[in-house]
Amino acid sequence: MELLSKFFDFIFSDGDPRLKDGILFKPSVIGFILFSYLYFVLVCGPRFMKNRQPYSLKTFIRYYNVFQIVSNIFIVYKLIKGGWFTKISIYCEPAIVGTDPVSTELFYGGCWAYFIKFIDLIETGIFVLRKKNNQISLLHLYHHISTILIAGIVGKHYVIEMGTFIPLVNCSVHVIMYSYYFLSTCGPSVQKISHRYKFLLTITQMVQFVILICHALQSLSPNCDIDITFGVIMIINLSINFVLFYNFYKKTYVVKQTKQSNMYNKFVENVDSRVKLLPLVGTSFVVPSIIAVYLLILANSIIIYMYIDGGWYKDVFIYCVPITYSMDARSMKMINAFWWTMVLKLLDFIETGIFVLRKKHRQISFFHVYHHTTTALISWLTLRYYAGGMTSFEPVVNCTVHVIMYVYYFLSSLVTSFIENIANIDTLLFSPLNTYPNNIQLVILMLHVIQALLPFCNMPKLPSFVIFLDIVINFFFFYNFYKKTYQKSKMKNKSTNQKLDII
Repeated sequence: MELLSKFFDFIFSDGDPRLKDGILFKPSVIGFILFSYLYFVLVCGPRFMKNRQPYSLKTFIRYYNVFQIVSNIFIVYKLIKGGWFTKISIYCEPAIVGTDPVSTELFYGGCWAYFIKFIDLIETGIFVLRKKNNQISLLHLYHHISTILIAGIVGKHYVIEMGTFIPLVNCSVHVIMYSYYFLSTCGPSVQKISHRYKFLLTITQMVQFVILICHALQSLSPNCDIDITFGVIMIINLSINFVLFYNFYKKTYVVKQTKQSNMYNKFVENVDSRVKLLPLVGTSFVVPSIIAVYLLILANSIIIYMYIDGGWYKDVFIYCVPITYSMDARSMKMINAFWWTMVLKLLDFIETGIFVLRKKHRQISFFHVYHHTTTALISWLTLRYYAGGMTSFEPVVNCTVHVIMYVYYFLSSLVTSFIENIANIDTLLFSPLNTYPNNIQLVILMLHVIQALLPFCNMPKLPSFVIFLDIVINFFFFYNFYKKTYQKSKMKNKSTNQKLDII
């Protein structure tokens, strides 16, 4: 209820005083424009075009694309002139309403970005007049409407520092997008070439959403002086847009693939034959895998460092250390480390999504779902009520194990002749070793949490017991998984070897 109350206050409060007389920021005006837009697109426009031939509008579209390119370049220029890449960084920036010339440039850049979103509605009108009804999809309508609504609500409060990162990225992407659209109007020869790269526009859009989600996540941090409502609204909307764009990409460029050569095959198969035998570049996904694992290892390593910097190992070790709930600098560093731990546990859900998209349904077991769900839930509860003291031991150990785990995942994903030659070693040795650290981790954590249940340890007993119980359940699941997967595999291999000896 508190968050809902904040949400309504956020929408209907005055916001930036410089926008007090801004007519396009008034909820009634936004509502009227969007209602008129939907009425024309869904009712009036189709009725008008029912017995008419579709309009060509090629000349208008060409000039419209040029206008969009110039407008978006102008907005990016205004935002850079307003302090981006000089005094404004990609990190959390406090909401300061400035009246100096540089801040004014930033303000006008943000306002122009908002205004151009209303101009974008013309595109749907073009689709109606050209009878391109298949392009007026849920994705198209939601994207345009939600962009204006979010820009109007959020922009009223944050046409400043952190809030202008969104139009900076979005307008940069739109420069690329409308440049492509302009080239598509330059005749069949150019269109034939540009059409091959059309799928990259959707990928660029999805990358944009991921970047903006990661940026907006900062606003949820306790150390970020931004209203949490801003982050919640942005993350929800960006996530919905990402899902819709991904669904469009999948239906358009993945499901409808033909046997003809496509960009994916060119990327994977049509490699320069001179480099196929070279390490790292012989296959297409080794270097991207290295980058992905590098980022995951880096994230876990940084969190470990944050705990150490917050006092772990110096003030907090493996013994019973109660939570101080202090507001000093070191304690706040510890709080920040707990927050990033929770974020990382939420990002771990992506793994399950990967299993779904790869149709690896057998890997989505009850054990897998339970482990990820309870880990994220306990991280959240610990952050809210018990962050500090001996509770910091669990995430330090867990992040250390995850560094080892992701290194294993990287090694197992290498599809090179070297790995193929040691495939049997990987099955017999490396896979069990990936489960060993998890089991050892859980035993260590059980012994550590038991201290909190002792009478002399000044820690809350009920939450400590719940955590202990969760660790025991996870240990049971991991051990059962190990027993079923590797013990049976060893017995099977042993039986096979005996048969070979007999033969």
